[in-house]
Amino acid sequence: TKFNLIGYDQNKKMIELAKKKIKQIKIKKKISLQFKVKDIIKIKKFKKANLFYSILLLPFLRFKEKNSLLEKISKSLQEDGALICVDKIRSTNSKFEDIFTQLYVDFKIRKKLSPEEIIKKAKSLRSSMYLMSEIQTKKLLKNNGFKNFEIFFRCFNFIGYIATKD
Repeated sequence: TKFNLIGYDQNKKMIELAKKKIKQIKIKKKISLQFKVKDIIKIKKFKKANLFYSILLLPFLRFKEKNSLLEKISKSLQEDGALICVDKIRSTNSKFEDIFTQLYVDFKIRKKLSPEEIIKKAKSLRSSMYLMSEIQTKKLLKNNGFKNFEIFFRCFNFIGYIATKD
């Protein structure tokens, strides 16, 4: 079986970074890997696929864009296929939201980010993230044909999940 993998990002620097990182990994000849500088939202239709994965894309999409993208993915997904996603979510409880935010800041400090870097990043994300709760995320997936949803990772307000149509 040959695997065809396509990575999309509208930021050319991110594609260059991905290409650089992939060169460090030994790729088997059975894997075809392409990177495309493209806005995934503007893609009208995807080829049929067994797997789609999305790493921290959905938090940056407005609801209408998330819905449209998940609909296209669902329509393009083989019956036995899956969507693997890492997402940032909003807590259903404001107290927990504050706790997770504080813990995440502590995590960044332990990773040696300066207070200025942490504040700069927080400010840059303020107007560009559109978070939903876990319940809203499950409902959106269900409304787009995904019947099963299982979380495999959770850290603060970040979750990793797998969703399938069957």
